[in-house]
Amino acid sequence: THSPQIAAFADCHYLVEKREEAGKTVSDVRVLSYEESINEVARIISGSTITQAAIDAAKDLKKAGNDE
Repeated sequence: THSPQIAAFADCHYLVEKREEAGKTVSDVRVLSYEESINEVARIISGSTITQAAIDAAKDLKKAGNDE
């Protein structure tokens, strides 16, 4: 998802990355730790420059998601 509100409610957060290697496109998928998930939600919120406000908002969203 590209929605921080939806991502924050996930029980498990995966990161899918695409890169080029030896002229071929390679995709990687990995499970994120809690802290990595916070940073990824913050990146979705604020873009390429992650601000402290975005990190705080991501933590609030994750907390709200865990309270459900």
